[in-house]
Amino acid sequence: MKFARSFLLTILGSHRPARPAVVEKGVGVEKAVGDCNSDYGRAKMDGWCQWTNKVPINKFTDEGWVYDDNYECPGTCCSGDLGFVGQNEKCRCLHKGEPHAGPVSRSGYASWVYYCCSLVDRNGGTQTTMDGYVATAPLAGNTPTHCGCADIGDKVFRPGVAESDCCSGKWHSTSNKTCVPAECTHAGATGDDDCCGYMANDGIHAGKTDDGKCKCIPHGQELNRWQQTTGSDCCSGVLLPNSNICGCIESTEVALSAGASKHDCCGGETQTTDQGEFCKAGACSPPGQAIAGGAHCCSGKDTAQVCECLHGGEDLPDGVSALTNCCSGAAEGGKCTWLPPGATPNPYDSDRAGQCGSGNLDSEGHCACGKPNSQLAHPSVGPNHCCSGGFNQAPANLPWMLNTGTTTTGPPTTTTSGAGTCSCINNGGLLAPDDGANFCCSRNADQGQCACAFAGRPAWSSSSTGSECCSGYQDNGYCGCKESGSTNIPEGMCCGGYKNGTDRCTCIPDFTLVAAFVRPSACCSGQIVGDGTASSPRRCTPFSSTTLPPPDFTTTVGPSTTSYDWYPTTTTTGPPTTSYPWPPPRVVAPSIPLVFR
Repeated sequence: MKFARSFLLTILGSHRPARPAVVEKGVGVEKAVGDCNSDYGRAKMDGWCQWTNKVPINKFTDEGWVYDDNYECPGTCCSGDLGFVGQNEKCRCLHKGEPHAGPVSRSGYASWVYYCCSLVDRNGGTQTTMDGYVATAPLAGNTPTHCGCADIGDKVFRPGVAESDCCSGKWHSTSNKTCVPAECTHAGATGDDDCCGYMANDGIHAGKTDDGKCKCIPHGQELNRWQQTTGSDCCSGVLLPNSNICGCIESTEVALSAGASKHDCCGGETQTTDQGEFCKAGACSPPGQAIAGGAHCCSGKDTAQVCECLHGGEDLPDGVSALTNCCSGAAEGGKCTWLPPGATPNPYDSDRAGQCGSGNLDSEGHCACGKPNSQLAHPSVGPNHCCSGGFNQAPANLPWMLNTGTTTTGPPTTTTSGAGTCSCINNGGLLAPDDGANFCCSRNADQGQCACAFAGRPAWSSSSTGSECCSGYQDNGYCGCKESGSTNIPEGMCCGGYKNGTDRCTCIPDFTLVAAFVRPSACCSGQIVGDGTASSPRRCTPFSSTTLPPPDFTTTVGPSTTSYDWYPTTTTTGPPTTSYPWPPPRVVAPSIPLVFR
């Protein structure tokens, strides 16, 4: 007879539950309420969490012959403490700027995007799908540690989402939650705290003059696309050609206003009269202007007699404005800086990609991030220009499968100095729209994020830490499986598929064939013999590869009497004519506890 676990333990007195098992009767069914504080209950709840918009209670059953133990155990929200509203309340989504629990989740994938109110559904905003993404723009703030906002054109849909979860702080309507640009007060006008502003690497900027009017947007700055800004909000009143970047003031006859300064003048200088402050004609020509009348370029650089801006790392001539003459609009230590990923290149230069720290443009013409194992534009460029945000450590093995569409027989044996080359993207890192899964250390992506690599998949390199693998380790360049005692997350990660009723991995029994990525420590015996060939398959065994089996293991007909071969490699059309003693007469089976269920 098979009894429910809590029922049996109560009768035997070997375990006193926190509350007695309660037997309920239904139509043709008898069931017992399981104890969440029992060993079984705690094991099932270990590592469990609930998704956003679901109640954090785990319901599961331990089937018995007489009674089923039915459990309803309280748990936590996968998103973290902020997502927890109450034990009987659904986990809420996290708003812009709120921290979340990170990429480790119940699925084992890097699915933290589902914690965020800024989640966008690829299928049009229905709650029944799980195919979503979040904005990858740096200023959107969606990272493996924090939830950010949704970009213009994104339609948010999660229960509890607020209009402030749009980067613009504005959506079309309560019935159509598509994020749209927000209205703003234009340059020179009086308004609240909603002045039209600009985007910079360090955030969104806008301001007011001393008389309470909104300031104009300085030369070289890009309009805030989350607002209804126009070129008229620029101090110059115009944008650079084919861009959203404010140009400089050429006129020497219009007084500066709305917070404009000498840095907004093409010549970089002003003169003051009784009628106000005016831009002064410079002794040199700024980028974008032709060399005429014996004038020279302020930057000292031209193409076809048209002045150009300076790239990162190029020397800024003494006395000239970095805002006007550096392509980035900034200089450090007398040298112009590089444009970061996502920035719009300055049109006053024939080499747009050369302005970027990565040396590359994306499909939309913005600066791209540095791909894994690529060199950046200059040794002085920092790791923030890499897609991963970091550099390789030297020496580092080159990955043997990267953006080629082909695979080889194994990791390379050659190494190269990794100093100054971009590293791969860790699990949970976001991929830009142009990036593929091969940018991930795991070469696996889920919903626009890097996800862990399953057992048997190639690791990033044979010298990697193995953190890119779902198992957390790699062996000879390939990801391993999860061994005894580990949780079976993601599903199917246990070595050999062996697990117990609480989804904990167990060891692999002896004489079981195993894959090449299985380590001896995954076997109950701790040993593996065989080289993986057809004549010598890899298998767990209590015997070392150099020890012959006892005589009782031999056969009189069939395979060699001197070889330990439990698995004939040939097949026949019917049952075999030879017998293989099983279990072997001299093998003592391990003790198995008797369980009444």
